[in-house]
Amino acid sequence: MLAYDDPLPLRPQRVVVAGVSGSGKTTLAGRIAAMIDAPHTEIDGLYHGADWMPRPEFLDEVRALVANEAWTTEWQYADARPILSERADLLVWLDVRFATVTLPRVIRRTLHRRLTREQLWNGNIEPPLHTFFTDREHIVRWAVATRHKYRERMPRLEAQHPELPIVRLRSPRETEAWLSGPLAESARAGAERRTLGDPPRASGGENRRMSRRKNGMPRTVAQSDDAPHVPSPGEPSVPQIEVDETIPPRPEEEIADVLRAEPDTGERPASE
Repeated sequence: MLAYDDPLPLRPQRVVVAGVSGSGKTTLAGRIAAMIDAPHTEIDGLYHGADWMPRPEFLDEVRALVANEAWTTEWQYADARPILSERADLLVWLDVRFATVTLPRVIRRTLHRRLTREQLWNGNIEPPLHTFFTDREHIVRWAVATRHKYRERMPRLEAQHPELPIVRLRSPRETEAWLSGPLAESARAGAERRTLGDPPRASGGENRRMSRRKNGMPRTVAQSDDAPHVPSPGEPSVPQIEVDETIPPRPEEEIADVLRAEPDTGERPASE
């Protein structure tokens, strides 16, 4: 796994950004897309239909997205992750502190969207604020409940896709340093190679398939339980999100526990 100051092994063309809800995935994916000239598709816009219903064509559209030579998106939804991982040539993991960075962000974002009635994907808007107390799948409660999932998931992903570079960014400061350092340098080097007419390299997915065949490694990525299941053709229509049954009935106490439990490293959180 690469740190924020490690050079990238290649100029990325197909990038996924992973992280807890509110960590800044979509914003970072958009910035990466602009730097490497790989269009950004917001995967939530493919998944959510009217009235927050999952769109039946979601997985087909994800497959169409990854068939392109260059793209960026968020690494979300259990059924979509294996498709994205197979074709991506870089994964960026936003592993920023939850209590001081992610939680304030997701609360601010949710309040802003609800109070301004901001229109989201396919005409949806944030539900009323009181649903924080009544809906286990409320976005703030979801962020709290799944805040440790990626630390379990990344080692599995490394085992399944050993040639997929993973960059771990632990703070907004590291994110800015990575964008202006290794990513910018990789983008410049790639532009110079194209100018000199170097032949195109093999896709990340094809390289990994050859490596797995050589090493006898399995092809599939373990499914995770922090995002909704998407049905395959012929499966009953409305999928259900599997929710961690350990979520407490009083979410305000859970958030208070998170704030008390977060270790104080003495680092002043950078602003957004």
